Amino acid sequence: MNPYWRDNFEKFLKEYLSTTDQKYLVRSVKKLKDRVKDWRERGGVSKELDEVKRPKL
Repeated sequence: MNPYWRDNFEKFLKEYLSTTDQKYLVRSVKKLKDRVKDWRERGGVSKELDEVKRPKL
């Protein structure tokens, strides 16, 4: 496991909680794991923030 996993998790959790409306927070561990996987694939950027940066074609 990456020795910086705690820092990475903290970054993910802060970003996730600050960019997600309360009614859309996940209600299961599986969904949270999916969000973390997606976040990792995007290089530490949430889907919501990534869509803001990229213009839709």
